[in-house]
Amino acid sequence: MSALSIQQEQRGETLVLTLEGTFDARSARVLAAALDGLTPQRVLLDFGRVRHFSDAGVAVATRALGIHRVQLAGLDRHRERLFRYFGVDSAPAAAPAGESPLPQPRLAG
Repeated sequence: MSALSIQQEQRGETLVLTLEGTFDARSARVLAAALDGLTPQRVLLDFGRVRHFSDAGVAVATRALGIHRVQLAGLDRHRERLFRYFGVDSAPAAAPAGESPLPQPRLAG
């Protein structure tokens, strides 16, 4: 399996993290470390390019999502439910007054 690569792109007030490769418990710790190094902000996690997804990574990753306003993209219904079970909803977060909504993710081709 290939490792997880994380590409960052600032889109307005939102940091978009595009994930590519394998998402498992080990790579979820890499993602968690990357998130821990950020100041609290709006984050869009785009899973659209993840080729192998292990459910064990969800539990590890969700611990690091708490201080950020996170939107998830590129997940199938099963993974959306898993994140929801751990308290992370994939629905777009409502923007506070005066802020623009989260940008739409780019679809993987």
